[in-house]
Amino acid sequence: MCHSNDTALTPKSVSCFLPSPSRFILSLFRFWAIGCIFTAVIATSSTACLKGADMEHQANARTNTHGLPPKPVRDSEKRKRSPAPVAPEDRHILTPWLASMTQSTFMTTNQRLHEEIVAYVAYVQATPQETTARQALLDVIQKTLKRRFPDGEVKLFGSGATGLCLPTGDMDLVVMTKEEIVEKKRPLFQMSTILKAARLTWDVQVNFRAKVPILTFKSLPEYGSFSVDIGINNIDGPQAIAVVNEYLSKMPALRPLILIVKGFLSQRNLNSAAHSGLGSYAVICMCISFLQLNPSKRPQDYIDKPMETESLGALLADFMFYYGIEFPYATSYISVTEGKLLPKESAKWITNKAPDGLAIQCLINPENDVGKSAGRLEAIRSAFKEGYATILQLSMTDTSLLGPLVSLTESTLNHRAHIQHIVDSGRLQAAVSPPPRHPKHKPIPVPAQPKPAHKPAPHLTHTPPAHLPPRPSPSLRAPPVPTILPYGMAFGAGSVMGRNTRTHAYSPHDGGAINRKGSGFASGMHEEQLYMPPVAPHPHPEFDSEWPPRGRGGWGWGDQARSVEAAEAAEVRQ
Repeated sequence: MCHSNDTALTPKSVSCFLPSPSRFILSLFRFWAIGCIFTAVIATSSTACLKGADMEHQANARTNTHGLPPKPVRDSEKRKRSPAPVAPEDRHILTPWLASMTQSTFMTTNQRLHEEIVAYVAYVQATPQETTARQALLDVIQKTLKRRFPDGEVKLFGSGATGLCLPTGDMDLVVMTKEEIVEKKRPLFQMSTILKAARLTWDVQVNFRAKVPILTFKSLPEYGSFSVDIGINNIDGPQAIAVVNEYLSKMPALRPLILIVKGFLSQRNLNSAAHSGLGSYAVICMCISFLQLNPSKRPQDYIDKPMETESLGALLADFMFYYGIEFPYATSYISVTEGKLLPKESAKWITNKAPDGLAIQCLINPENDVGKSAGRLEAIRSAFKEGYATILQLSMTDTSLLGPLVSLTESTLNHRAHIQHIVDSGRLQAAVSPPPRHPKHKPIPVPAQPKPAHKPAPHLTHTPPAHLPPRPSPSLRAPPVPTILPYGMAFGAGSVMGRNTRTHAYSPHDGGAINRKGSGFASGMHEEQLYMPPVAPHPHPEFDSEWPPRGRGGWGWGDQARSVEAAEAAEVRQ
């Protein structure tokens, strides 16, 4: 036996008591349990490997192009949809402005860099086709929004109004209306619905939680594929146009410097205030302040006469060095109105939580901080540092000195070609000026034709015989013979209609069943069923009266019918 009374029972000893099928099932269960454990171990190790690789990939993606350490992932960053900065070396460098350069021999790198800056500025200026397309889109938006704001006026401000926009720059618009709007959320969504109904765009983003609520959309290709921002009653933007234009007229070096810096930031995706970058307004203020202060102590002719002194390259290098290394972000803020830097401690309107954040006083509203939205200031400063280092390493053997700083993308060139195509081909004009819905056609004159005289058919004319007595006057004349038997003459004791026909006769009260809109017996009856020709009165064997009855006080229906029949029979015999 496999056991004894003195031995304790174990699972192995218990299995001895089981029959062979039970032991086989227990073995299968053991193998199944071992397989499940082995599979779980493999799955756990694979998941850990994949998770580690994914975390490493996320850390590499968070590391910017300037060698900064990776930042921890926060929930707010997970929800952001802003594009990550793209390194210049990861993009195909295009320098189309080199084709317009006439001078080919240069003495120094600063001279060549200056000439490339001049060629770049001339290239990125708005072409006649782009100016036409932007104005056409502005006119269409003005007409479209009249449905919501009849007294409103859509105004252009920002870089588009001052001539400082790049080929792919946004259109900043504001609706100025006399309507007092406290809560702008509802009007912005109404404008969104109107713009989509007018087929100007398919998607509109309404940012009503921002300090300055706006809506953003991209126009359809037939309207130029422009990015448009629209606000309501924002007076700071339109008022700043005159101030910026005044500085542009006083400082000849200001326009080239602004366009170069905007292109530099755009290449690195640091040019949008909505994505914590430097907006166009902030760049303008920084460039004005830089030329006012002249921190590198350049000759004044470098700023007042940049074309004669060929100083744009030197000014660009000084700008990169000043805002990348030298500027005191922690202690000072920019005041263009005062023309100098002022301590942050004296400005109570600075509410930036970052102690070393960028603070810029607005040109119109002194209590507004223009640089507050530049949350990625470290990336911006690092970009300026790298830009300055790139300028120091330029060589005369390089194909382009400006290309590593502000090269254009293929999408920018395609967008410019698209604008030129829709304007030159008339596609834009057809989109903004559709044909009227109800065209007014001139009627074709038709000569008036004389109407022919009505002549009754010969078989319908009937001349009464001369031997008949004269007809009585209309007042004594009996009613004419009806072509349809009136209600009541087909029923009753004197009816000559058969019993079967009588059951299918209609009355005015049956008009609802025959024709819901009819009010009488003629509205739904069949003439074949109810028509009875006039007959002469005669005695009927089943009735004690004549049918039809004789008329009183004149010609009766029966007498009239008998006289007409007799006259016709006489004519036939003759």
